[in-house]
Amino acid sequence: MTIEAHTTETDAADARMGALIAELLHLKRDAQGRWATAWGNKTDIGLARTLRRVLEEGQDVSYTNKTRYRYTTQRELRRAFWQEHPTLQRRRIPDYSGNGMMHVTDTRVAWCDWLDALSKDRGGISQELAQRATLD
Repeated sequence: MTIEAHTTETDAADARMGALIAELLHLKRDAQGRWATAWGNKTDIGLARTLRRVLEEGQDVSYTNKTRYRYTTQRELRRAFWQEHPTLQRRRIPDYSGNGMMHVTDTRVAWCDWLDALSKDRGGISQELAQRATLD
């Protein structure tokens, strides 16, 4: 069984239109040869069809992040953590170097487990926030 690629006149016209749009807007190609846009990287055909859809349907052209995270700042994370874990100790002890302070082990482990679960939960927190968040 062979699969053949069918290119219609519409596809060819959209490809020409997309290439013209990219040239007019001075768009740059990514490593895969697609046009980089705020709506994602597009082929010539995809660029033409996206623009047509936006113009015909009157869609909002401003780019918005489709993923809405429950927490977006470290301050929000800390507040939520302490609200969800009211029985954990907030007591701080000298750190291993003796120069600073740190939370007790149970609190640190609970924080790490909680952050890990949130970062794996779709819509919890971004991976970037999970990597840089601290309890202090």
